[in-house]
Amino acid sequence: MNVEEMETERISLRPWQDSDAETLFKYASDPDVGPRAGWPPHKSVEESLEVIRIVFNKDTTTWAIVLKETDEIIGAMGYGASCDCKLPTREGEPIVGYWVAKPYWNLGICTEALRLMLDHIRTTTDIQSLCCGHFVDNPASGRVMEKCGFVPTGEECIDESQYMGKDRPICVLRLELKNNRMNIRLEQSQDYREVENLTREAFWNVYRPGCTEHYVLNQYRTNPDFIPELDFVMEENGRIIGHVMFSKAEIILDDGNSFPSWTFGPISIHPDYKRKGYGLRLLQYALGKAKEIGIGLIQMEGNFEFYKHVGFNLASKMKIHYHAEPREAEVPYFLAQELIPGYWGNREGTYCPPKGYFVADENPEAFEVYEASFPAKEKNLQPGQLPQFCQSCGMPLTKNEDCGTNADGSINYDYCKYCYAEGEFLQKCTMDEMIEHCSQFIDEVNKNMPKQKTKKEYKQMMRGFFPMLKRWRIEKLMKERTI
Repeated sequence: MNVEEMETERISLRPWQDSDAETLFKYASDPDVGPRAGWPPHKSVEESLEVIRIVFNKDTTTWAIVLKETDEIIGAMGYGASCDCKLPTREGEPIVGYWVAKPYWNLGICTEALRLMLDHIRTTTDIQSLCCGHFVDNPASGRVMEKCGFVPTGEECIDESQYMGKDRPICVLRLELKNNRMNIRLEQSQDYREVENLTREAFWNVYRPGCTEHYVLNQYRTNPDFIPELDFVMEENGRIIGHVMFSKAEIILDDGNSFPSWTFGPISIHPDYKRKGYGLRLLQYALGKAKEIGIGLIQMEGNFEFYKHVGFNLASKMKIHYHAEPREAEVPYFLAQELIPGYWGNREGTYCPPKGYFVADENPEAFEVYEASFPAKEKNLQPGQLPQFCQSCGMPLTKNEDCGTNADGSINYDYCKYCYAEGEFLQKCTMDEMIEHCSQFIDEVNKNMPKQKTKKEYKQMMRGFFPMLKRWRIEKLMKERTI
């Protein structure tokens, strides 16, 4: 089987499970549902369980359609053996089939689920075309097919093996896939600007207001940590729709020695192709190539629910700690994977991201010049982004009104209004002086702390946190450059 989980904002497609039998019976026993698709209403939960085991989960690719809002199964979507009927197919051509429960008709769910499955087929198989059909008395199903690109062949057929199939002509439709070719190859110099624009589009306002990932990529290609053999683009029909790059990294072991490791990112998928399996396919390919050239260990920062599908787990489970978190913390976004079993062994250490990833912070003027070469886009604080903090005092930034202003009056998303206004810092101070200043607000801070802190404990926490803030990183860098 090739039944991977997929999702959109509204639905997900996942494998069928025995525990789904009762819900399947609830909707598949409706006499208005099965006959439209050519199968009889289910008569018992036991029959529904048998269908899950013998039809859905045997030599086929069939998904349960799940409404994410309620986590309830509301239909099925599939292709292959479970959908077989006597349509005039080409040799080896799979047939597509689907149904959705009656309470969810006319909501666009079938169309959404079919498009999701078709994207999966395009990116994970070499299938050349798909065949589909609908009874002439069920034109709504035909509209779903045509919305997803299926074209009527002009043929009609009768399939008496289908439930109530006698004297019910079936209209035949076909979707040609042979021209939708996906290719993964090494990035070339002529791709650079297109890939950087793709990266900007993919990350804009996703993790923070605006983004810097495209500038990181621009600068990283000349960084000694950059690995050109693992710098890939993904194309569909000659259009670049994805990109990923890899970098050397290191882990500082508990004995003080450095241990070689690697990371990847940014990984970018054009917004039109997100949540359709393209990113997974690109990453699976790239990780395979990384293993081929002897890369043994990967760490990265990302969403565990996505990256678990390509073998990543919490790095803390491998005793790899994150430089910006307490050693005992199970950091949910810091992930790791051994590509070569036994490479890491039973070691313990702390990972620090490559310095090249902070190039936009270290060279803000150069970044602004580079960013100005792209069409203007609006920055925004919005739900789903990583927590944003003032890069001077650490104050949470939750809305535009919390932020400072640039010299031209525009919003500055790096600093709060108490630290930065009209393009200048309001306090001319050192990091230690800022920590002392902030410590006077300990009573206010404790209102949002799970465990109350003393002023001394709060100052100690800030001494660990503040060196990572942009203002103080830049100040340290400038001092190092003048030595």
